[in-house]
Parts: sequence; C-alpha cells; structure tokens
Amino acid sequence: MEKRSRAWLGFHRSRRPGTEVEVSDAGRTKAELLSELETLREAESRLRRIVEHATDVLAEIDVEGRYLYVSPNCEAVLGYPASDFVGVHARDSAIARNVHPDDGGRVFAFDRFDPTATPTDAELFRYRHADGSWRWLECRWQPFESSAGEWRAIIVSRDVTDREEAASLLRQSEERYRVLSETTSELVAELDAEGRLLFASPSFEQVLGYHPKELVGTTPFGLLHPEQVEPLAERFLERLSATRPGNRTEVFRVRHRDGSWRWLQGGGVNFETAARETHVVAVMRDVTEQLQQEEERSKLEERVQEMQKLESLGVMAGGVAHDFNNLLTPILGDASLALMELPSGSAVRKRIERIQRATHHAATLTHQLLDYAGMGTLDIEPVDLSKLVREMVELLQSAVSRHAVLVYDLSAELPAVRGDPRLLSQIVMNLFTNASEAVDARPEGGGHISVRSGTQEVIDAGRAQLLLGEDIAAGEYVYLEIEDAGCGMSEETRARIFDPFFSTKFTGRGLGLATVLGIVRKHAGAIEIASEPGRGTRIRVLCPVAGGRDVARAGSRLESGPWEARGTVLVADDDEGALEVLEEVLARAGFRVLSAADGHQAVETFRQHADDIRLVLLDRTMPGASGEEALDAIRRISSRVPVLLVSGYSRESAQGQLEEDEHCAFLQKPFLPETLLEKVRELLGG
Repeated sequence: MEKRSRAWLGFHRSRRPGTEVEVSDAGRTKAELLSELETLREAESRLRRIVEHATDVLAEIDVEGRYLYVSPNCEAVLGYPASDFVGVHARDSAIARNVHPDDGGRVFAFDRFDPTATPTDAELFRYRHADGSWRWLECRWQPFESSAGEWRAIIVSRDVTDREEAASLLRQSEERYRVLSETTSELVAELDAEGRLLFASPSFEQVLGYHPKELVGTTPFGLLHPEQVEPLAERFLERLSATRPGNRTEVFRVRHRDGSWRWLQGGGVNFETAARETHVVAVMRDVTEQLQQEEERSKLEERVQEMQKLESLGVMAGGVAHDFNNLLTPILGDASLALMELPSGSAVRKRIERIQRATHHAATLTHQLLDYAGMGTLDIEPVDLSKLVREMVELLQSAVSRHAVLVYDLSAELPAVRGDPRLLSQIVMNLFTNASEAVDARPEGGGHISVRSGTQEVIDAGRAQLLLGEDIAAGEYVYLEIEDAGCGMSEETRARIFDPFFSTKFTGRGLGLATVLGIVRKHAGAIEIASEPGRGTRIRVLCPVAGGRDVARAGSRLESGPWEARGTVLVADDDEGALEVLEEVLARAGFRVLSAADGHQAVETFRQHADDIRLVLLDRTMPGASGEEALDAIRRISSRVPVLLVSGYSRESAQGQLEEDEHCAFLQKPFLPETLLEKVRELLGG
C-alpha cells in the first residue's frame, strides 16, 4: 500500500539495501535532499491519514479503467474490502453486477476517460451494499499525469443515500400534494404571512368560478362577505402565531364570480418552510347546498310541528265544542220547555228568553270551534269568489273602519270553487275585520284595504311555503287575497295568529283566524301570509277550482206515511241532562219513551222491544259501545227501523254512516224541541 501510495503521489526512488541515497540532482547537497525527502514523507503520512479517515471513498484508476487504489473506508461504506476492487476493471462482472441496472451507463461513462476532457458534473448511481441494500453514490473524477508520464484519474465517491431518500420522499409528498389538490373537490389554498395567495387548487374554478392564476398573488380576503372579513382575518393572524396545529373550522360566505354567495367550511394549518417562513394551508369545502337543505329541512320540521300543533288544537277545539254542545242541549231544551209552560205575561219569561239567546250565542261559538277543527257542516255548491265578495260590499263597508279605504281588484272571469258560501263569506268577513283593526292600529291612522281575486298555479316546490300546503295537491287554485296597510305583525305574532284563543286585542276571543284556518282546511285549501311590522299584512286564501275534489251532500230517502206522534221511541244518551230533555220532549209529543244510558244498553233494549219501537235516537259518542257501533248491532236485528244520530260534532263526522244507510238521519246538538220533533217527523214520513 505504501508503494502504491507513493506511486499515486508521483514519488519514485531507488534504494538498495545498505546503501545511502546519492545526490541525484546537481547543485543540491545531500542535506538538502534529505530535508526534501523528510518533507515528502510528512506529506505522504498526512495524506494517508486523510485518505484513511475520510468519509468519501477515494480511488485511483488508470486510463483503461482499472482500479489502482481504493481507500480503506470502502468496506465501511459498501461492505466490501478495498482489495476486492484493486486490479479489477470497472466493467468486470464482479463490480458490474452490483451496479443498479438502470444506472450502469452513468457508472461506466468514465471507465475509459479522455485526459484532455474537462471533468463532467458528478455522476449519481446506485450500488448494492454487501447486505443487499442499495446505496446511492455521488462520484466526481479528476485526471492527472503521474511522474512517470502516465494519465490516471482520482475518483471521489460519496454515500448520499440519506439525501436521495429524503429527496425521494419529498418528491413523493409533493406529487401526492399535487394530485390531491388537482383532483379533490375541496378548495386548497396556501397563504404567506402577509395573507397573499401562493397556491390555489384547480377546484377554485369549479366552486367559485375563478381560475387559480387569477387569484395567486392576490389577497383573497376581498372575496369574503363584509361581515366576516374582520373575524376571519383575526383567525388567520392567530393561526400564524399558533404553536400547535388547530382543528377549528369556520363557516363563512365567499363571493362567486357571478356575484352570488357560496358558503364554505374549513380551517387552516400553519407550517414553516425551508426558508424558515411561516405559511398557512387552508382546506375548505362548499357547504352551500348542505346548508340550504338543512334550512329547508328545519323549515319543514317547523311546519310539521306547526301542523301537529294545529292538528292537536283542532282535536282539542272539536272536543271542547262537542262537550259544550252536550252541555248546551239540556240548557236550551229546558229553557224551551219552560217557555212552553209559562204564560205570556210571566216576569220569569224574559229571563228564560235571555238564557235561550245566550245559549244560541254559545252554540254559535262552538260552531266556530268546529269550523276551526275542520269538523263544521258544509253545504257545498259552486261558488264564484269574486261574485261572493261583490255581494258583500255593503256589509264590508259597514264593518270596516271609517278610516280605511277599500280597493277592489276582482277577476271578472273566475273559475268556480266548490264550497259553502256561508263559510266562505265568514272567511272574507273575518279577514276584513282583522285588516280594519290593523289599519286603525297605525300610529298615523288610516290606510287602504285591498281585496283581490284570481287564479294561481301551485307547484310541488311551492307547497312548502303555504300554511296547510302539505295537505293539498299541485294544480290550479282560485285565490282571494286581502292586503292592508296596517301596523303589520312581528314574526312571533305571525306564528300564532291562527291559534285558537290567541288575540292581540284586549276584547278579542281569538277565534276569527282560527275559524278561517278550519274553514280553509275543510275546503282542501291553503293560506299564504306575509307581514312585517310597519309594512302591513297580506293574506291569500287558495281554494281548488271546481272539478277537483267534490264534497257530496248526503240525502235520506224517508218512508212515506201519515204523521202520528204515537208508538215507542228508544232514546240513548250518556249525558243525563240531555237524556231527560229528549225523554220529556218526545213524551210531550205523545211517544212512549224507552231510555238507555250507553250503547250496550240501547242494543239490549232494542232487542227486547224490536217489534214495538218505531224510531231509535242514538248519541254518537257514548262510553262502551258508541252510537255507530250500537247502530250496526241494531241493523243486524232490523234493517229498516228509522235511526236519528245526534252529536255535538257536525254532520260530516257521521257522513259515511248517513251515505250507507237510507233510514238514518243526523241532528247536531244543541237543538230546539221543535227542531227535534221536525226531524223525527221527517224520519217517520209525517
């Protein structure tokens, strides 16, 4: 090794054993030559130490590419001793088989070098370590001429495996980042510490309409909704100075290129670049449709809850009306019977007449409750809403405030709707009354009330915006609209105006609009309402045009025969007061009365006296067996005996029974004795 190193250094000398070094150069003394020799030895020793302790592998090759010298650290770097290479050509199979197949061309590019050529840049290749792993080597070469005049080259090989693997991981990471940012539908943005956009993913164009090149270099905060610029700028500054990654996300609005607003949700993460600058990467997604769907779902849930509340209130109102009608029946009946017995000049007569009038008034209120609950009686016929309003002009003029100006815009050729004129008139009257009171409530006083009529096509998408809209079908509707320039309503008041017993007036009963809702529901219609405080109110009632859903009126074919108030009548009612009144009225008329307190008792009594009973009077709602269940049992005994169903509910509650049974009729509570007897007479064919 010492000899090869000296040869590499170009130093040659001849020395025979036992001889001294002779002077080989004229003019120099022996001492000078010895000093020069010592200097060379020191340089050789220093160079040997450098070579043996260097981390790079040093090699010397001749002009044919044969290794003349390889530094000892070759074994530490590649796992092979230097002796495996010395004397071996670079293309020898012992060396070539360990060069990666893809890199052989670069390795052998300098196995036969041109001494006059300028050395090229470093060559990079992979060499198989003795343990089987691949090591990346970076090689540089430098030619030189030996003292003997031979051209050789020094090759310096550095193990750069760690660097190349790190670079490979970085390239993979960058490629992964590029692929993700180019293919994801989410928006990816990188901003510097000044808030300038350094990178914008291609998805920006799809979501916001801006090509990334338009945005890079700009400050994107200008695209934010004005209300959110300041808070999001603060979040950005907080993220720049944060010491830990954040998981906070924000929902904010960004202006689309077309001027619309899109809702984005996302957050940012700060990181330090190789240049030790702090940047922020933000990842966002478009949640506009999601928020719109959530809003629509929330509105739908609110409407469902509202409808459930209204339905519950309707059931409650119907139940209250039924119970009140049951209570009013004996009051009205007893008052009427008392008047029959009192002389015309009796001082008590006026008091009983007041009781009778008050009972009629109470019955009117219960009918309103039934209308609200959708259980009121309907007398259906084709109705022209424009004509209906024109016929009410004088009544409306007298009912509204003298400060209000009525404006009519009624369609001349309006399709007919199938409805009850009395109830539809009640809708108009109640809406006009509320509009008049709203105009009077204006601080400045006065204002207009407009009434309009026309047709409207209801589509599926628009039904959700209508009160009762979920219960109607898409199609053509006739509308009646009343708009006032009154005080308007808050959102809270608007949400409750159709609740029964809710009123903003001290003296109001709160049944006007509740009744309107019930009537509209009964006519298979819907309501549209718009109102703001100080800007008035607009209420539009929609009813399906005639030819849609028909409501048939039931009629009874009565047996003919002379009227005779004689024979036996079976009366069944669980209300003791009502039962006593029915017994007395029928007994006064000349009938023999059999009584039952429930449905089971009524059936048993009828079974025992079926041959004698001319007529059965049944209350529809009784404990145990209901009136309808009792009727079914009686029909199995006799299919032709006349039956009168009485109820605190309306006729429609028994409509199915009446349509199927020609010997059955209905009477709604409360009623006068003469009304009861007239209905009995009709059934008996009198």
